[in-house]
Amino acid sequence: MLCFISCIMGKHLYILMLLAGLLCSSCVETIYPESVEEAPIVVNCVLDTSDTQSLFLAFSSTASEVEDFKIIDNADAVLREITADDTLTLATFSFDSDGMWRTKFRPVGGKEYQLLIEIPGQKSITATTQMPQKVHIICGMGAGYSPIAIQEYLAYAYQVYITHNTLYLYMSGKDDEGNVKIANNIATDHTFADLFNITGDYYAPDTSQVRVWYTTVVNRPFHKRFIRIPDTDKYLTTPYDPTDEYITTKWFTVFAQDENIDKLIIMQVSDELDAYYKDILTFQNKHEVTDNLLVVYDRTNVYSNLTNAIGIFGAYNKYILPWSPEQLPPPPRPNYPR
Repeated sequence: MLCFISCIMGKHLYILMLLAGLLCSSCVETIYPESVEEAPIVVNCVLDTSDTQSLFLAFSSTASEVEDFKIIDNADAVLREITADDTLTLATFSFDSDGMWRTKFRPVGGKEYQLLIEIPGQKSITATTQMPQKVHIICGMGAGYSPIAIQEYLAYAYQVYITHNTLYLYMSGKDDEGNVKIANNIATDHTFADLFNITGDYYAPDTSQVRVWYTTVVNRPFHKRFIRIPDTDKYLTTPYDPTDEYITTKWFTVFAQDENIDKLIIMQVSDELDAYYKDILTFQNKHEVTDNLLVVYDRTNVYSNLTNAIGIFGAYNKYILPWSPEQLPPPPRPNYPR
């Protein structure tokens, strides 16, 4: 460089020396462009009691490109059972379409399962969950009594024999055109209902205008679409004991004010699915959104139990029970002595 510069005459010497100085100074600090985070992989696999299980697999996207997420169709995805001595492969997923994979498999209650996904060029994705044990649920007409033991109302009430798992309750029916609808507001007299999604309104009917059958739910808060009942083993009844004089206090009633509602659905979820649901439902209630929050990875952080991916691997049992107040008989008249 010095030999070359010494051959240059006049003003050109000054310019070349300036350029040389700039080149030398550029060696002191290297400036790299801002790194761009690679879009995470989205996994959604929730086991149920059907004969076919589903898996959604794709790369996530930004909020501005929510419809442009890239599906993954070249993976090895299996379900395995974790036992005390080994981990056994039970089922293999096959790609279907639109990011969905499916496999023929029916989970068994109480078993612990592992999801394992291998994608070329990516780290192994794993997660575990336990299938809830199915429980016995009693649905019946509960009778309410005044202090003088006169029967005054009838209502559907429910009793669950359960040892563990959080419950999610919602109510559904069909509109005049046959479309399925979910009750917007539901209430319960269950003592331990989670209040994370209460609406601020209460069930307070005008008892001077209407006959109220669901008296135990009067002045209870309305929940928005769902009722969450956590840690049920701590307060729901053990198997029926006829010597327990307080057994009826462990029943609970659920009420919906919406029209055409005729079913109560109870979902008994694994711990992982419960954590995911609560995050999703809390965010949706707060921001009034219904988007797939897993696809849009930069909108919010929600619970995930997956290694090297975002999303959920969980399990649930579903119970569909009747709720038809219009079909209930009128409350019996008190039998006063003549």
